[in-house]
Amino acid sequence: MGEKRELDPVIEGQRALLSDSPVGPRDGAISPPLTARGLTLRVGKRHLGPFDIDVSNGESVALLGSNGSGKTTAIRLVLGLVRASTGRSIVFGREVSPLSPPTSVGYVPDKAEFFDWLDAAGNLRPFAPNRETVSALLERVGLSDAGSRAVRKFSRGMRQRLALARALAGEPRFLVLDEPTIALDQDGVSLLVAILSERHAGGLATLTATHDREFLARLPARVIQVQSGRTLSAETPDGPGI
Repeated sequence: MGEKRELDPVIEGQRALLSDSPVGPRDGAISPPLTARGLTLRVGKRHLGPFDIDVSNGESVALLGSNGSGKTTAIRLVLGLVRASTGRSIVFGREVSPLSPPTSVGYVPDKAEFFDWLDAAGNLRPFAPNRETVSALLERVGLSDAGSRAVRKFSRGMRQRLALARALAGEPRFLVLDEPTIALDQDGVSLLVAILSERHAGGLATLTATHDREFLARLPARVIQVQSGRTLSAETPDGPGI
């Protein structure tokens, strides 16, 4: 028998974001993916926020800011992964918190964790409805040839592709990505843009946090600047003015 391993709490937290039962027409068809108001976080003397944001059904929204601007914290606040000091985050009509995570949400964190002793397919199976979905996702993200290789042998770019596949495995209606271009080469970024464009055309709502303006210029996104965890202004990828 193989060595018994405990499940990684970070992975389990990400799994909780993907419900086996997607949001139904009673609320999901009416309620927007995200409405956040007055979110703040106080840790010692550091104070981030207030943070306000709306994402409509089928809309693509991006948070643009430099490293350390509070984008990752803002993402974790709106998903309920950390408890806000003040404010509320409503996802598909339900207030979220660490004890009440959202459903029908796919999440690509800035530092994805995996079951490193498993292969790529083994990491996707707990999230996907069937093996066919697993195979199709691995092929779409360019990992079909590495599907049987242990993830501990993956480069960081390959892990980033796998994180995207995992986030899409449950067919979410809202996809949240935190610095998704990190460690991706140009081919990887082009693939990411193509996949996001496909999913957006199919009605998927997205929220992407990034510092990469060149990447944003290739996305049909409403861009919001973030500084110290505060939303400052909206702009197009080419400049101010939405």
